[in-house]
Amino acid sequence: MAAAVQNQIRKVEEKIKPYLYEGPLTSYWGLVEGKTKVKREQIAFGILGLLALYLLFGWGNDFLCNFLGFIYPAYASVLAVESKGSHDDTEWLMYWVIYALFGFIEYIGYSFFQTLPFYWLGKCIFLVWLMVPGDKGGSKFLYTRFVRPFALKHRSTVDQHLRDAKAYASKCAPNSCNTISRPPGQMYQLLRAPCAFYPGRPPCSMFPTWPLLSKIFEQLKERKQKSDETVTSYYDAIIKLCHKYGASMSQRIMISWLENGIKKLLKIQIKRQMKPLSESARTTQAFF
Repeated sequence: MAAAVQNQIRKVEEKIKPYLYEGPLTSYWGLVEGKTKVKREQIAFGILGLLALYLLFGWGNDFLCNFLGFIYPAYASVLAVESKGSHDDTEWLMYWVIYALFGFIEYIGYSFFQTLPFYWLGKCIFLVWLMVPGDKGGSKFLYTRFVRPFALKHRSTVDQHLRDAKAYASKCAPNSCNTISRPPGQMYQLLRAPCAFYPGRPPCSMFPTWPLLSKIFEQLKERKQKSDETVTSYYDAIIKLCHKYGASMSQRIMISWLENGIKKLLKIQIKRQMKPLSESARTTQAFF
C-alpha cells in the first residue's frame, strides 16, 4: 500500500516539475528553495495540501476558488496575446468559453451546488483540469466534445436571429425617430414639458400608435385654463387627456400637466397651500 502511494506521488512530481522548473515563477521557486533548504517539489505539495484544507473548511473558500480560477488564466491569456504564435491563444479562448459556460450553469443551480460537500475543492480541481494544456486538458476535451458540435449545429439559426435583431434595430435608428429629426428649439421644448416621453411608449414613427399619442401630447401641451373656465372643468379635461395618453400614467405626472395650464393666480395659491402640507409631511416622516 505504501509503495503504491509513493509511486503515485512520484508520478505527480514528474507532472508538476515542468511548472516548477520552467515558466515565469521559476526564479521565485528557486529563491524559496534556497532559503528553506527544502526541495521545491515538497514545498509545492505542502502548499497544495494547505490549499485543499482551506478549500474544505476555510472561510471565504468560494472567493479563493474563483480567484485561482481567474488570476492565472488571465495572466496567461495576456502573455498569449502578446506572443507571436496563435496556438496558445486558441487554448485560452477555449478555457474562457468553458469557464463562462460553467459560471452560467453554476449561477442557475447555485442553491443546489452549495449543498454539495467539498464543492469548492472539487470546483478548484475542475478549474485546474481546464487549465491543463494539450489534448489532456479539460478545456479542449469539453470544447471539442460538446461546445463545438452544438455551436456548429445551431450556427445558422443563431446567425439568422442576429441578422433579424440588427435589421430591427436599424429601423429604430436615431435618423428614423420623430424626436431626433425635430429642430433643436422644438426638441428643447419637448424635453422641458412634463411627460414628454411616456415610459413604455418609444417616440418612433415605426410604431402605429405614435401619431395618435403625438396628437394627444400636443393637446396636453396647448391646453390652458380659460378665463371663464372653472377649475373642476379644467381638471376633468386634463385628466381625460392623460388617460387617453396612457391609462397607467402616474398621479405625479398628471399633477404636472394640471399645473402646466392652470391660471397663474391659482397656481400661486396652490403652491402656498401645498407648502405647509409638504412641510408637515416631512416633519411626520422625521418623527416616525
